[in-house]
Amino acid sequence: MTPHPIQDAVLRVDRLSVVYPGGVTALRDTSIAFRRGEFTVLLGLSGAGKSTLLR
Repeated sequence: MTPHPIQDAVLRVDRLSVVYPGGVTALRDTSIAFRRGEFTVLLGLSGAGKSTLLR
């Protein structure tokens, strides 16, 4: 598969950080790109930030 530049992304998240009240960091400086025709799977332990990223 030929790599695509990030500018070709259909949806791009760039340097997202989420901190909940009380100072709990859910995501820190997270970036991801979703491209047309690709399948993306988010895997991780409970509490790793998967649902937070999708929200």
